[in-house]
Amino acid sequence: MRGEVGAGVLADCWADFRRLGWRWHLLALSLLIGVLAVRVAPSLLSGVPQIDELCYERAFALVAVGESPYGANGYYYPPAFAFVGSLWTRYLGVNATRALYRAFSLVAAAATCWLAAAWWWSPNRRPRVWATERIAVALGLMLATPGVHLGIEAGNFSLTAAGLINAALHAAEAWPVAAGALLGLSLMTKPLAAILVPALLGTARVTGGRSAVTAMVAGALGAGALLLVPFRGEMLALEMTEGTFAGTISLLRLLRLLHVDLGQVTLLALLSPLAFLVARRFGGDRSARICIALTLVLVTAPAIWLHTATLFFPVPVMALALVRARIARQPGGWARAPQRSRLELALVASVCVAVLFLNGGGFDRLEPRLQVVLVLAPLAAPVLLCVYVLRASTSSPRANATPASFADGPR
Repeated sequence: MRGEVGAGVLADCWADFRRLGWRWHLLALSLLIGVLAVRVAPSLLSGVPQIDELCYERAFALVAVGESPYGANGYYYPPAFAFVGSLWTRYLGVNATRALYRAFSLVAAAATCWLAAAWWWSPNRRPRVWATERIAVALGLMLATPGVHLGIEAGNFSLTAAGLINAALHAAEAWPVAAGALLGLSLMTKPLAAILVPALLGTARVTGGRSAVTAMVAGALGAGALLLVPFRGEMLALEMTEGTFAGTISLLRLLRLLHVDLGQVTLLALLSPLAFLVARRFGGDRSARICIALTLVLVTAPAIWLHTATLFFPVPVMALALVRARIARQPGGWARAPQRSRLELALVASVCVAVLFLNGGGFDRLEPRLQVVLVLAPLAAPVLLCVYVLRASTSSPRANATPASFADGPR
């Protein structure tokens, strides 16, 4: 029998993913990119900027004439992103620049879905079967959940940031410098991953210092881009307005409803020691480290839209894989699964739906006290999934083992 339910199952999932071979990965990514391109073709081929693209292009234009990008209404991104965008626009033109970051979003979304599918467990040991199942899972995440196509239709850079973060986390132990560069790049464009610097430092002991290298490279790139580019003071002084929170879920929105007025920088500073301690205590294996990291990023994001939640895709897959493996390994399998196992599957699936379909737009005009409850519930969902995966990881004798993986080096 393959690895025990818990960390052993997830280690087996990752080891299977490693054994797929490059042709399978190229086939899967090509298929995912092609299907998604067809799905969002009107947005990809539109000559008119989408709503968030319009904000970016206004910021690019302001920088091009020496003004602050924060003069563009709704621009909450690092100044480095606006400077790079202004250079692309200058040398490539507006249309080519727009096509470029649409292509980035397309490829990054496909990569995020494929990395999430890596954690799917299959009882069938024929490679073609479990490889095909993984492709089906990736397609399901891409097509059945709203975040991916809404992100592209809005022209938001969250999909690219999600791809960079997931690629970095899955490669951190094999290529720590490259992983740090990817995280640093994500910090320059959309700083969702700032909380990962203390978390990665917290896991340095169990990764032989590799995660610390990733954290230092990412931190140096992110801080360097902020310090070397003008207008950093304006970015650090940014405050989320009530209008910005509309339609979103976030810890900042919850605190604002509770009349606790904290900025994003202050919030990250307060939560950084907690991130370090949680990662140090529970990050004993690869799946746990990735699970903790993605939960920290999602929960500390200043505003979680549906497209922001795509970065969390691997964790629901991990949780469902654990339930599937547990039921499959019981005598009689699903047909004779006890009521408790069926209830567990239903509860885990419900929490997964709450994360993948979270939407804060339905209660913006309700009473603040009612909003507190309605924001807290979906905000707790990713934490609950993370706790579920961690409990399973720590319940297995293999929880502290470091399995061979696709990210252990080129093959």
